[in-house]
Amino acid sequence: EGIGASSANSVTGETPDGISASLNALKQKLVGRNFSSAQVLSEFMEREAPGAPAVRAGIDIAFHDALARGIGQSVGEMLGGTDEPVLTDMTIGLMSASDAVAKARALTGTFKALKLKVGTDLEVDIERMRSVRDAVGPSVQLWCDANQGYDFAQALRFAEAAAELGVEFIEQPVSAGDLGALARLAKESPVPIMADEAAKSMRDYQALLDKGVSHFNIKLMKCGGIRPACKIVDLLAERGAKALVGCMGESGVSLAGALHFASANAHVVKWADLDSQFMLARDVCHPLDFRDGMLWPNGPGTGMRWRENDNNA
Repeated sequence: EGIGASSANSVTGETPDGISASLNALKQKLVGRNFSSAQVLSEFMEREAPGAPAVRAGIDIAFHDALARGIGQSVGEMLGGTDEPVLTDMTIGLMSASDAVAKARALTGTFKALKLKVGTDLEVDIERMRSVRDAVGPSVQLWCDANQGYDFAQALRFAEAAAELGVEFIEQPVSAGDLGALARLAKESPVPIMADEAAKSMRDYQALLDKGVSHFNIKLMKCGGIRPACKIVDLLAERGAKALVGCMGESGVSLAGALHFASANAHVVKWADLDSQFMLARDVCHPLDFRDGMLWPNGPGTGMRWRENDNNA
């Protein structure tokens, strides 16, 4: 028995109703079949539900959870890891500079990395970024996510300001459809440029790598689960690229799968943005083990346990 979860999101275009429909359709094709490996299952689901990566991810996570529980290991151990903890950030959304500073100060001490959402007004964004850095000091890692909000010139200007403030990387500063601008930024920016919305399928990763992009946000909901994510890691490792494991507005059920994936692939996955559990009023599972700014993988399986009386929710 294994537990998985899918997440509706704007990146893949999957909705709650669509996810339910796809799950019901896949159920008819999966129940009673024997899959010899996660790879065989992944390939089958990709053929049967090519436009539903979040649906595939939920089933894939449950499959990994069940396999690992069956052999008495954590998913991370089953993937070849040693259950090392993973540093995660906390996101500061689009808000005024004073509100962002107040939130950053409140989070400092609990989190060792903060991700600042930008991409609305270039000069305002730069000032907010500078204010947050001044507030938290140099010891806190600062990341920025522009969510496709800039054109090339604005993105380069923002990157130059970010470099002065020790920002680790900037996520998807330009349109996901403008691979040329993204590739040019990757070459000219003094701060690493990370592809997110532009990198969904293996073909996307290959194309971006060929254009010189070397930093990527891997999300299980984008690519279809743990097994496809591991294949992406193998590709990135061959090309000397680095990755962050990210999330949508997800339950801890799927975050746990992402955590074990990240822990087992630390040679490529250098950052983790697995903060959505901290934003939920209530989850169906017990929270992930979070201490000292780190998420600690637990087993067996993904280590997830239902909250009492929620298993039939």
